[in-house]
Amino acid sequence: MSKVLSKRGAALSAGCAIVTMVTAILLAPRPAAAQFVCVGNAGGATVPTATADGGNATAAGTSTNFACGPSADASGISSHNTATGNSANASSSPGGFSSNTATGGSADASGGGSSNTATGFMANASGDLSNNTATGRSANASGFFGFNTASGFNTNASGSSSSSFNNAIGYFANASGNDSNNVAIGRTANASGAGVREREADRVGGTPDGSSTNTI
Repeated sequence: MSKVLSKRGAALSAGCAIVTMVTAILLAPRPAAAQFVCVGNAGGATVPTATADGGNATAAGTSTNFACGPSADASGISSHNTATGNSANASSSPGGFSSNTATGGSADASGGGSSNTATGFMANASGDLSNNTATGRSANASGFFGFNTASGFNTNASGSSSSSFNNAIGYFANASGNDSNNVAIGRTANASGAGVREREADRVGGTPDGSSTNTI
């Protein structure tokens, strides 16, 4: 009888030890989730610990931000920002609550409460409370409270206010304007104008096709 009790006591002690270990693991402090910043050096060679850096890139604000490239900025609270490239800016400070993406040198998709996308060298889709998209070198779809789209080299669909739905597609196409719904498609097409609800221009090879319409 004493042997049986002894075995039961040993089993009980072992069980208590296991429970204690599991509890300690579950309650142990965990490392804080950190924002992701690419770290490296100019030559790409292996270096001693703590000698490489992120080239002043920042993804401060929340663990879901990502910054990669010298001076890339994806900072912002409660955000999912991604900045990739030299001086790319997808930040949402100080407002936060954004999902901005900037890809390319000096691309700018910054804005609080926004979902902006800038792709290409110096592409600009910045703006608070916006959903702007700029694709191409120097494409500009910026604007506060805008829903603008610029696609192509040096296109301009910039415009602010809740009524700006500008679209510029093509080399140097211009559909810019505040409080507008402008559409310019084709090489050097121009449908710019502020306070215009609807303006369309189609141009191929720099020659108007006569289909332009303006409605104010």
